[in-house]
Amino acid sequence: MLGQSVFTTVTKTNNTFGFTIAGGNRPTELLQIVSVVMDGPADRSGDVQVHDVIVAIDKASVLGYTHGQVVRVFQAIPEGVGAELHLRRGYQPLYNVEPHLLAEVNARVASNPPAPGVALLPVAVMQSASGPGFTVARGTGGYARVMGISDGRCCPDLREGDLIAKVNGQRVRTLSDQQLDEVLQTHIQAGDVVLLIQRA
Repeated sequence: MLGQSVFTTVTKTNNTFGFTIAGGNRPTELLQIVSVVMDGPADRSGDVQVHDVIVAIDKASVLGYTHGQVVRVFQAIPEGVGAELHLRRGYQPLYNVEPHLLAEVNARVASNPPAPGVALLPVAVMQSASGPGFTVARGTGGYARVMGISDGRCCPDLREGDLIAKVNGQRVRTLSDQQLDEVLQTHIQAGDVVLLIQRA
């Protein structure tokens, strides 16, 4: 593999490790960290960087794992327990996510920490000429709930049931259903998008 190995432990806090991953859509595709939440668990470890590739979790290799399999590994780790990560540093980005969008969302997460048991996460959605690869319905509190995912390749970190709070920093609850649909279509067709989602 390319680059250098990095070994670190990140503790699950408020049901999150404080980073977002992409990749793993095919067995040969590496899983890469695409964002690190400012002042989150991964950031506080001081050893996790954007574009790091995940090689192993708790000494078990995840090379060849799908995105969903790695997510389930992280989900199975109890609150307050550290995950030993073997990372590989030196790879180019798998996805072209605009850095300023991730920086803005990460700053918002840091200044508005989630309540215990609720994860507030930045999720990247890749540019797609056909628009969103998911469907939404208006939920309680004005959020938009992800009801179905039709094309997981453009939104590998999104899950059914996620509540979308913001689209590129714009609050969803201030938009009508028609405006929300237009915002999602326009942004995703124009370029990469970062959603701020709430995940219980």
